[in-house]
Amino acid sequence: MAPWAQNDRLSLDALLERMGDPSFVNRHRRRLTFRETSPHVNPVMLAVADDSSLYVREWRGHARRCAQCGRLFEYFHLEF
Repeated sequence: MAPWAQNDRLSLDALLERMGDPSFVNRHRRRLTFRETSPHVNPVMLAVADDSSLYVREWRGHARRCAQCGRLFEYFHLEF
């Protein structure tokens, strides 16, 4: 039995060693955020956000290039 399989939890050192194993990395991928899976802004998020929110700041550049998202920014009176 491999040393990392003896316990339910890995030590940090053992975990870092396992990061070099592609099969381990593939089995334990992090879940993608909504930002990484969506090509456009979420209108619900814009509806509750203000101009200084992180969400608005992250999408502002995209809204300048995308007419659909730009219209949503305008609708919610957000600068882009």
